[in-house]
Amino acid sequence: MTQLPTEILALDLRLVGIDPPIWRRVEVPASYSLAELHQVVQKTMQWADSHLHEFSLGERTFQAPHPEARGEDTTEVRLIDLGLQPGAGLRYVYDFGDEWTLAITVWDRQFGPVGPPTCTGGARAAPPEDAGGAHQYAEMIAAVNDPTNHPEPEELLEWLPDGFDPEAFDQARVNTALRTFATRAI
Repeated sequence: MTQLPTEILALDLRLVGIDPPIWRRVEVPASYSLAELHQVVQKTMQWADSHLHEFSLGERTFQAPHPEARGEDTTEVRLIDLGLQPGAGLRYVYDFGDEWTLAITVWDRQFGPVGPPTCTGGARAAPPEDAGGAHQYAEMIAAVNDPTNHPEPEELLEWLPDGFDPEAFDQARVNTALRTFATRAI
């Protein structure tokens, strides 16, 4: 049986408020729900999915089913339903305490065979869980880069995993995580 091509979205994911930028480029089926896109973001940024999240598009908000959720259900909204064209995008907030915000922009739309989501590029390591948001992460990186001139480097550095390299990005590791997610999702 021949598989018909499906629409694939190339998405640019950029952490807001981080300089130099932390970004990823991923390709996902347009048929993915926002709940599936959330999992792609988690795997791509190598986060643990231990906090609440929210997508927004204009005045619309989308959240996972939860007693305190105030937005549309992410499991019921597919990317294709949003009609996003190249240059348009969503806002994604993860961990309402730290407020990690990603601008998710459609880079391209194309047709191809269905496969697992794929990371096609990126730069720099994503901040670890509970790193305190963009400002706190900037302080951590300053302490990593110059611990002798930072007033409290030990307090900041304890949040970073051993051997953390803020400039490292392991595309192969991200793609392995995405394939594992896609295999479980099928």
